[in-house]
Amino acid sequence: VILIPGCALGQLLGGIIVSKLQMSCKALMRFIIITSLLSIIFLVLIIFVHCHPVQFAGINEDYDG
Repeated sequence: VILIPGCALGQLLGGIIVSKLQMSCKALMRFIIITSLLSIIFLVLIIFVHCHPVQFAGINEDYDG
C-alpha cells in the first residue's frame, strides 16, 4: 500500500528534475547511477533498523476472550 504512492512520487519527482535541468544523455546516466546507488545504500541501512513488534491481542499476543 505504501510502495505505490512512493514509486509514483519518485517517478514524478525524477521527471520534474530531468525536465527542469535539461539533462544530456551523459548527465541522465550519472543521475540514474547516483539515485540507484543512494537507493541501494538506504536499502542496506534499513535492513539494520529494528522496531519492537506492537502487541495485538489475538494476533501476536494471547488473551482470554
